[in-house]
Amino acid sequence: MKHSTPLLLCAFSLPALLALALPADKVEFQPSEGLSLTRTYVNKTDLTLDGLDVTMNGQPVPGGIDMEMDLSMSQRVVVTDLLGALSSGRPARLVRSYDELSQQSEFSVKVQQMPGGGQDASVKAESELQGKKVVFAWDEESGAYKTSFDGGEGDQALLEGLEEDMDLRVLLPGKEVAEGDSWEIDVKSLRSLLAYGGNLKLKPTDPGELGQGAMPGMDSMSDFSSVFGEMLEGEAGGQYSGTREVDGVRCAVIHIKLDVSASADITDKVRDAMDKMPEQVAAAEIEQMDLELEMKGEGDLYWDVAAGVPHSFELSGTTNMAMDMGMSMSMGDSPIKLEQSMELSGTFNNTLSVTQN
Repeated sequence: MKHSTPLLLCAFSLPALLALALPADKVEFQPSEGLSLTRTYVNKTDLTLDGLDVTMNGQPVPGGIDMEMDLSMSQRVVVTDLLGALSSGRPARLVRSYDELSQQSEFSVKVQQMPGGGQDASVKAESELQGKKVVFAWDEESGAYKTSFDGGEGDQALLEGLEEDMDLRVLLPGKEVAEGDSWEIDVKSLRSLLAYGGNLKLKPTDPGELGQGAMPGMDSMSDFSSVFGEMLEGEAGGQYSGTREVDGVRCAVIHIKLDVSASADITDKVRDAMDKMPEQVAAAEIEQMDLELEMKGEGDLYWDVAAGVPHSFELSGTTNMAMDMGMSMSMGDSPIKLEQSMELSGTFNNTLSVTQN
């Protein structure tokens, strides 16, 4: 049986033609002007001490230190946004109401050598931003948002470090995609995910509690953005998984994977925190404190196709943290230099739900 050349060409070309004919979907930020959104974000991290090494004046502490430690940190952020018209894929103007900003940290420390065997502490953090409205106005000349308080004056320091993007736009493909398509995500842009909303100015309501059961500097983890800044490294990617109906809403599904790390010198931050602690704690002088963080996680972003805004998001995984600290103090006339290294590991879970008002 003979085949004509045109028929053979058609047969070989058919798969390519079918691929070109497959529909591509747009998953983009495209809300209507005047849309109001309430976003509820919850982050929970649990850590357990894996290893501890302490030296005094360069020598191992006599008898060693047998310590167990568990940390649990949870953060809740609720904001309501009134969106203006778009400009180059972002709101030209946005008014954000900070409805609820809170954080709770639980510390449990058990030390055989400590009288009573250990100590527990619970630290709450709140923000002066709660209850306030902030205007984000895009400035073409500077290529950044300018922030101001809506309808009045306020403490300008509260506006520093705030991030406009709470839509997780950094996770979007930036192009039309078909089911199964994947793309890389700029790791440094993940700061808007890992520090949701930027520096929300969460501060312990009772700083003294930090000196009783917590490790110095642990409260700094609430401000991931300013602690680690642009130092995120690693890799992250998204994959389009088609559409699915969620709560009666047609959503595009984007599967996210990340494997990132960062390191930071937080010596100055810890020194500032120590100044607010009880006298017996603040008497120690912090000479150096470094943090290293690793995070591996997966999750799904559900994107409301019709409204052009996020519907919900969940990301969970494992985290490892290393902390090196050097401090000096005096015991009578004898100077003492302590050096401490610890390693912790655990899990994290981030969730976001968005309601259209």
